[in-house]
Amino acid sequence: MIATGAALGALLIPAVALAHLERPSYWPDPEPDTSVTPSAGGEVPEARSLASALKKGPPGKTRVACKGDDGRTSLRKLKRSLGQAKKKGFRLRPSQPKKEISKAKAKRLLKLN
Repeated sequence: MIATGAALGALLIPAVALAHLERPSYWPDPEPDTSVTPSAGGEVPEARSLASALKKGPPGKTRVACKGDDGRTSLRKLKRSLGQAKKKGFRLRPSQPKKEISKAKAKRLLKLN
């Protein structure tokens, strides 16, 4: 009986020792921060697609510079990956079945990127 009580006590001590209070979190103040010029913050921006960020109308240029560890550009990697996906299909996760990608969809992805 005493041994059982001691064993249960030994199991409970680590659980109590690991418990801690979580840090409080606060929602950000939705008002714009006027301590800086121009004012920052305020509204939550509307979600935009990558395609909308690449429209030619807004001022400035959109530049994307990605290079992998092996020195190849990400666009070259994308082309190779799309080629393999068209031939063999692809998996987003190992637990999911393979998906097919059409020539048209691969072409749209390449054009967007």
